[in-house]
Amino acid sequence: MLQRMIEHRGAGRLCGLLLCTLASLAACDDTTKKVNDAAKQAEKTAQQAADKTQKAVEDAKKAAGDVADDAGKKASDALDAAKKAVDDTTAATARAWAGLSDTGELSKSALAWLSQTASEVDINAVIAKGQQVAPVALEIGKTVNAAVDSDTAVEPIYQSLEGRDPADVDKAISGMPRVEVIDGLKVGFSQLNRLDAGTSIDERAYLLTWRSDTHLVGLVYRTKRTVDLELLIKEAPRLVALTTTALASAPK
Repeated sequence: MLQRMIEHRGAGRLCGLLLCTLASLAACDDTTKKVNDAAKQAEKTAQQAADKTQKAVEDAKKAAGDVADDAGKKASDALDAAKKAVDDTTAATARAWAGLSDTGELSKSALAWLSQTASEVDINAVIAKGQQVAPVALEIGKTVNAAVDSDTAVEPIYQSLEGRDPADVDKAISGMPRVEVIDGLKVGFSQLNRLDAGTSIDERAYLLTWRSDTHLVGLVYRTKRTVDLELLIKEAPRLVALTTTALASAPK
């Protein structure tokens, strides 16, 4: 009997020890989990901080790059504007002999060429009745003159046909000495004549005209070079194309 009591007490102590051990292990596991969770959270927080720092660095670099790009673009635009001003001044100086206007109106020389050409009464009468749309003519002149040498000056004619019969314009163009179809347009050509000898400049002049829908379009082509009508006709497709391009972008 005594022996059984001893064995029973021993078994109880053993169970107690096992329970304590298990409790300790459970507490240990809980502590380990908390430590691991804390470590993971610390790692996550550190990564987030690193990402924010990297983004801040990249944003700073981009901002600096944008500032540099903007400054570079402004400098480039200023340089282009200055170069254009120099080029425009150089071109104007080189064509000083032609006395071109800076408004889009025909110069006195061009008007003299037109008014003193007796062989083209019809087309000259049509042109004389019209009023120059100066801003558009000015833009055409800039485009065309930029594409020819300084010994050549091209003065555009651009007039609205409002209140006029387009058939009369077509008839006048058809009556010019030479008519060619260029890009679907009937273009009339004639050589202009100066009857006065009051100019010291040796130049030749030609008139090109066509109708574009509700407008009369033309070019007074003046040059100090030796250019005959046939050579000008070969050059005409380029001049017409340049004029059409300028019209597409000109202020209406």
